[in-house]
Amino acid sequence: MMSGQVVAQTAADVVNLSRPSESSGPEAVRLAGRGLGPGRGSRNTVGVRLIRISVPGFAALILLAATGRAPIRLMLPEAGAAPSAGWGIALTQTMEVRMDGGHTMAVERSYSAGFHIEKAAGDGGAVNATVRIDSARAAMVLHDSRQLVDTRRLTGTTFEVRYERTEGAPQYTGSPTIDFGEMMGGAFPIAMLLDNVFLPMPGAAVSAGDSWERVWSRDMILGTGLTRQKITTRFTLERIERQNGRDLARLRFATSDNRLSGVIRIGVGDGIVRDAEIVEVGGGSLEMGGGSYPYTQTTTIRVGFAGRPASRQDGSIPGPAS
Repeated sequence: MMSGQVVAQTAADVVNLSRPSESSGPEAVRLAGRGLGPGRGSRNTVGVRLIRISVPGFAALILLAATGRAPIRLMLPEAGAAPSAGWGIALTQTMEVRMDGGHTMAVERSYSAGFHIEKAAGDGGAVNATVRIDSARAAMVLHDSRQLVDTRRLTGTTFEVRYERTEGAPQYTGSPTIDFGEMMGGAFPIAMLLDNVFLPMPGAAVSAGDSWERVWSRDMILGTGLTRQKITTRFTLERIERQNGRDLARLRFATSDNRLSGVIRIGVGDGIVRDAEIVEVGGGSLEMGGGSYPYTQTTTIRVGFAGRPASRQDGSIPGPAS
């Protein structure tokens, strides 16, 4: 009977096989994993597995090159890894409102924040964590006038989040709000920015090229109000990339109507989002002064990994890698 054991998984490392015992047969084998990929300098990773097959009186080594299609299991960070996570997240939303007489009113609101997870504890398949706000900025532009929103009270405050490692489904307790005033829709919880790092993961191992659908709920600023919508999203694992000695899974996702789409890179193993670019489009009617006015809006969200802590005093957001 044959028995197999995976003893190496990536081509990015040099794999050394110690010399077998005198009775086991072949001489020691040294394999240089680098150079097995599509070309030096490529960010794509070639998955390599060494499987030792044992049969009575004979030992052999078989090298299997999976060319990036070795299945991986993606889950959000476990409690032990979560406190190493920190992000800068920025949201910019532009709105065009069609007014009487055919002219258009342009409105923009934006806010950004730096977060890091201070502590976390596991609870079955979920994680309960304390999040600290390291920095926050908010602004709105109306009638060509830019106004800053006072966010000084937010820096240093904490709130609680509970997320499922597979489902995502973050639930927040005690999140402070950013108040844009009545004209711009009032106050929005700053924690909703973290929805973009607690996305639902596949429920099983996946390989490059695999797709899956998940139904999940997401907070959205639509017009001048906050709404929570249940959406069906198709995710695809495009490839595994190598950056700074770390394997990252590049996922592309979109709803069936393409109102929400984006690209996210997440650490293979630790489940921490490294960067993301997300675009959301919508529209409807605004009720103002007794009239109803149609509008369209585009929301752009950028996520960058900032380590721990995520404090950036200049309010900048670390950008996604190219």
